[in-house]
Amino acid sequence: MSALPSDFNSINRFDRSARKLASRETETTNSTLYECPQGRSASIESIWIANTTAISGDFHLYHVTPRETAGDDNALMHHIAIDGRSMLLIEARIYMTSGDKLIFNSDRATCATVYGVEA
Repeated sequence: MSALPSDFNSINRFDRSARKLASRETETTNSTLYECPQGRSASIESIWIANTTAISGDFHLYHVTPRETAGDDNALMHHIAIDGRSMLLIEARIYMTSGDKLIFNSDRATCATVYGVEA
């Protein structure tokens, strides 16, 4: 039995170089940073978070399936403080299937960029 859903494309297909998949400035409400396209799967390899203000702020990141909403039960990062004019690099392999989303928000102007591979 596989730990991956049956609709997930073979991991072996992720042998290409990562590319920029999405970039967006945060809002104070939950916003979609990246959504895996229909009929595709994705391997997220890194997420860069840049606080573009001079003031420290909290950042939140969630991985949700089409049937979920962002909350404590699917938080990848919750109340992570990022100093003003600083950045945070998240290096992790996050496997996503069709319709999965990365949702984020921050209490300061913050830019998030996602790098990975779609198959």
